[in-house]
Amino acid sequence: DIRKIFMSFPETNHVFQINGISLTGGAGNNASINGMKLVSWTKRSKTQMQLLPLLQAKLNGLTGVQAAAFQKPTLPGSPTGFPVQFVLTSSGSDLALDHWANVMIGKAMQSHLFLFLTKDLRYDNPQIQLRIRRNLAGTLGITMADLGQNLSPLLSGNYVNRFSLNGRSYKVIPQVA
Repeated sequence: DIRKIFMSFPETNHVFQINGISLTGGAGNNASINGMKLVSWTKRSKTQMQLLPLLQAKLNGLTGVQAAAFQKPTLPGSPTGFPVQFVLTSSGSDLALDHWANVMIGKAMQSHLFLFLTKDLRYDNPQIQLRIRRNLAGTLGITMADLGQNLSPLLSGNYVNRFSLNGRSYKVIPQVA
């Protein structure tokens, strides 16, 4: 559906999609990065800034999809996430933090200054509990340090490397699916 929306604009030249990663740091089968390359300036009447609200309006019509349209940064580097980001912290509970984040997003959307807002505090993220049978691991010659070292990259959510695609830099984040 996103590809169809991108291609509905006559200004679109090429479309790409990378599944399994997200600019907000999440990963999984339901996350992706999508992009469109516009035709030359000489062959279109609208600028990127004119197209952004039109594109966002169409993306907002996709049921069950959280999508944000923004332009590629003009300065080189390795940007992550959306053009404007902020961190809300609290010494209170996660539920209180979630409540106030929702209040803040609601107020910001009422201002009509933002096309899209999201938060990365999720209660629907899968959780896993590992029960390690130390005696069996020891019998097999596996130390707890070995287990920690091997599980850490898979469960931490940290990136282990970067790769370059079309002059942009992306993080490589290994995860267990």
